[in-house]
Amino acid sequence: MRMFWVRVRPVGLLTVGGSAPASVGPDIVFTSIYEKGGRRLYIPGPSFKGALRSAASRVANPYGFSSCGQVRPDLISSAHAQVLCDVCKLFGHPSRSYLPVVFFSDLVPAAASPWAVTRVRIEDSTLKALEGGLYSAEVVAGVEFVGSVRYGEDALDLLPLLLLAAAELRMDRFGRASAVDLKLENTDQLQRDVPSDWHGLLDGLGEWLWKR
Repeated sequence: MRMFWVRVRPVGLLTVGGSAPASVGPDIVFTSIYEKGGRRLYIPGPSFKGALRSAASRVANPYGFSSCGQVRPDLISSAHAQVLCDVCKLFGHPSRSYLPVVFFSDLVPAAASPWAVTRVRIEDSTLKALEGGLYSAEVVAGVEFVGSVRYGEDALDLLPLLLLAAAELRMDRFGRASAVDLKLENTDQLQRDVPSDWHGLLDGLGEWLWKR
């Protein structure tokens, strides 16, 4: 397997997690594990992969790749007959017969101390605040998360789609209505594997998009 690294940092406040109704504290708790040394925050690899998959679905067709346009497992299954779209070839299909060709580790920070903020739920249809819609969420800011991306030879033809997805993710929301910047590191092997006409995009992904 070949590997490069991805570094992710929030643009503003970042929340990645879920509801914790049984806990005493914020309604939305940042994803964590509890180790001997205490609590450690992280971005789950599947969450990062899911965000990239959604981004790839949005940009695939204009760049000559195919996408079924679905992200829910039940709809992905019903969207395919015999031939998988490029997005599902890259990120996987609910059927175990079609495994992904790219793999993501969890993204972990060197250190992160979350705090709680109060937010207002907005109704999608009216874009107005919901009555009684106040909730609290754990957030972090100014923290960099780092993880690895692994791929094999069966992913080579789809590496440009992966780069497009990474670039698109920097322009959209991530987690719970948050936004992130990202950059790729240790990409010498990736540079050799990606066709030369995609090197400009790869070079751009080697730098932060949003400057502090």
